[in-house]
Amino acid sequence: MRGRGRLWILGLCSVVLLGVVGCGGAPDPAVTTPSPPTPSSGGDEGAVISLVGVPSEAELGEIFEVEVVATGVEDLYGAELHLRYDPLTLEVIDARDEAAEKVRDGSLLTVRFTAQNQVDPTTGRIDYAVAQMPPTQGASGDGSLARIRFRTIGVGRGSVELDEVLLASSRGEAIVWNEGVMVAEVAIR
Repeated sequence: MRGRGRLWILGLCSVVLLGVVGCGGAPDPAVTTPSPPTPSSGGDEGAVISLVGVPSEAELGEIFEVEVVATGVEDLYGAELHLRYDPLTLEVIDARDEAAEKVRDGSLLTVRFTAQNQVDPTTGRIDYAVAQMPPTQGASGDGSLARIRFRTIGVGRGSVELDEVLLASSRGEAIVWNEGVMVAEVAIR
């Protein structure tokens, strides 16, 4: 599944860069045009992306929040996340404990553009793609990329899976990352 949505976030960051350096008219020799997106390191060892907050056990009707967390990331400007969850045992909810159509932004990025933010409760799919906008600097360090509240609605084993992750730098380049916890299960009683 990796690579399916690669154009969303990398393309967005390239468009943002073109908007910063200008477009149309005669080329300005003092302004460099960004090169096509290529992988770049997210630091010495690369960023680590993980799911955090899924309890190992929960009661029917219990609510918990899951975060997609990045650690050790450098110059992050945009993120695209695709998650899957078991819609027979878990429901995505909002702050009012009602069924949600969107997830909440995390704390790491200063989100100024949302390309995609949707929850499909029938298939258990979450698609989320966001970016910062100039003049914001790229984010570095540790923090959450997205926050998702779940309510348990069925007995059994529920799971949340981080299916695909794409990270882009302020230069429109792909940021290399390493897998942390990509699948988490909860036993629902």
